[in-house]
Amino acid sequence: MGICFVGEVEMRSFLKARIPEKRGNIVTTSGEVVGTHDGLAFYTIGQREGLGIGGRALPSYVIEKRLETNELVVSSNFDQSLFRQELIAEQTNWFCVPEVGIPYTARIRYRQLLAGCVITSINQDTIHLRFNEPQRAVTSGQSVVLYDGEEMLGGGIIV
Repeated sequence: MGICFVGEVEMRSFLKARIPEKRGNIVTTSGEVVGTHDGLAFYTIGQREGLGIGGRALPSYVIEKRLETNELVVSSNFDQSLFRQELIAEQTNWFCVPEVGIPYTARIRYRQLLAGCVITSINQDTIHLRFNEPQRAVTSGQSVVLYDGEEMLGGGIIV
């Protein structure tokens, strides 16, 4: 995967050139250590590739980054903790301010299909959003973009 705003640069290489490695354990949800990682900053929720823990019965996906213990938590793609139906976004920026309770669609990652949602609350720069169906790998620090039909309303940073 590349980084759209810096050109054809592989993301891991870009980050490794700027962030020091901080090795830690890769663990399952039951606490079993299954490998080591180079630093939590180099991984994203939902990531499967590049974990270096092949040979398991089912593919493993990143489901959590534990900053306090420097652990990367993995599980299968079917683990319910990989799915969330709600999110909070801050630092919102609107072209047209949305309304609470109106059906919209949203996107939480590049090339993802639009997902039906409704805003449950909104204030100066924060929204609470509920999806019609649980979404896979809702990731803090990523953007959510809100649409009304074909019109992009704006978005914010997922917390």
